[in-house]
Amino acid sequence: MSEKEHEFLDRIGQILEEDPDPQINALDVDRIYKACLRWRKLATDAAKYVESVICLRSNRFTGNQPYVGWKGLGLALREDYDELECAKAERDEADRRAGAAERELAELKEELLTYKDLRSQRKRDAGYDDGTSFDVVWAEALAALKEKRDRK
Repeated sequence: MSEKEHEFLDRIGQILEEDPDPQINALDVDRIYKACLRWRKLATDAAKYVESVICLRSNRFTGNQPYVGWKGLGLALREDYDELECAKAERDEADRRAGAAERELAELKEELLTYKDLRSQRKRDAGYDDGTSFDVVWAEALAALKEKRDRK
């Protein structure tokens, strides 16, 4: 509690103890005094819980400059939030790229299947079984081409 708060509560307390000014309602002064004490307790409790959560969850709030007091808590929260926003943006960009890569992979797989189907069809058209290695088909095709050239 600050010096000014102590002084204020002390003055209120003195008014309650002394013979009050007839224009000042003692009940109002008592209510103000109790409200101030209740507010102080609530503020202290809130500060304790807020500070403990921030201290536990923030890597920045160390109690060292510039992370000191309420301003330091606010600074730590702002910087943590900014870092979180940057991380979310990076994650979104990574998701976008991953999606593009998955689409490209699907297209390449489709092209590969088309190529394999075409190769299988060409093997069958040339009289080879689909299970025959393409290396065998290629070697025989080259041999046939060479033989044809040699006959010319």
